[in-house]
Amino acid sequence: MGSLTGELKEFATKEGADLVGITTVDNWEAPQGHRPIDYLKGAKSVVVLGMRMLDSVMDSERHRPMMHDAMMLDSMMDQLCYKVGRFLPWTTTSRWAW
Repeated sequence: MGSLTGELKEFATKEGADLVGITTVDNWEAPQGHRPIDYLKGAKSVVVLGMRMLDSVMDSERHRPMMHDAMMLDSMMDQLCYKVGRFLPWTTTSRWAW
């Protein structure tokens, strides 16, 4: 793909993301204290990742399968975010705000 944006989207998709989006910090609307620059000074972009839940789980009338799938997806998203963070060349030297 050539560009960092393209390479990041390709990497995240190969790692399991169903949705990958990148936007500028200026396009990110959030209340004071919850904006990207509130967590990481100098941030210029926001990467959004998503994984979809299984249709059969969403169609289930039982609460337990949905909760189990949600907890599993939460763990998978944590791993995906960590891998994407490591993929970006500057994150290994940057200091996180928290």
